[in-house]
Amino acid sequence: MPITSKKLSYIYNPKTPVAKLALDEVSFHLEEGGFIALVGRTGCGKSTLVQHLNALLFPTGGEIEIDDFLNAAEKKRRSKKLFEVRAKVGVVFQFSEQQLFEETVEKDVCFGPKNFGLSEEKALEKAHESLAKVGLGEEFYKRSPFDLSGGEKRRVAIAGVLACSPKYLVLDEPTAGLDPYGAKQMMELFKSINDSGVTIIFVTHDMNLVLGYASEVLIFHDGKLMKQGKPEDLFQEDLSSYSLESPLSYSFARKLNDKGMGLELSKCKDEVSLAKEIAKRKGK
Repeated sequence: MPITSKKLSYIYNPKTPVAKLALDEVSFHLEEGGFIALVGRTGCGKSTLVQHLNALLFPTGGEIEIDDFLNAAEKKRRSKKLFEVRAKVGVVFQFSEQQLFEETVEKDVCFGPKNFGLSEEKALEKAHESLAKVGLGEEFYKRSPFDLSGGEKRRVAIAGVLACSPKYLVLDEPTAGLDPYGAKQMMELFKSINDSGVTIIFVTHDMNLVLGYASEVLIFHDGKLMKQGKPEDLFQEDLSSYSLESPLSYSFARKLNDKGMGLELSKCKDEVSLAKEIAKRKGK
């Protein structure tokens, strides 16, 4: 089943002099299986929306439905079993490696599934499966998470969420603080998770990642959802009013097409694919 938001609104510090409208009647529909990007400048409402997906926040107005779970402003209409949606919607927060706390990697990854009721044996099984998915083998099980590199710590944190078998994986700035090589490795990991059937929803400021990986993008501005669609369609428009820029490879491809190159823009996802498209045209 999909995710559907209907006039979702949220106000921080309501009925006070510092009240702030963070989400303003946001409505959208997302099908399962997508790799969905949430974009917009800082303070536009992206992270606030993320916290409604697993009921860390309750709406001030409207509602959002995740499968059969309803998070609504009207308390009587809200679904009661919060642990069910929090198991189904796994959230990996920005700099998630700072949330590690157990003495070994294995124990840290086991914490989530045990908290959701799995036995020690099943939790260990899930932990080992999840660590394998993020590229960490047996040699990491008994190590302290605090002795790992920054990238390895982040993988442990992601494994901890995956061990709960989420149907939806929500990522808040997943490549923050990583160098380009580390960011690419991280996004390829998420792509493999998405290919296994998990819906990915990620918040980012990097339009190159949006073009390279997203199947759909939602653009937010001052708490409102301004546009929703395929990245290659949205990047054909002027996004400067939302403080966004088109990815470099896409902008360059468009300029070449203005000169008559005839590139297939949907295939110009990055520098490598752009070069391949240029080579094709040159070969004709």
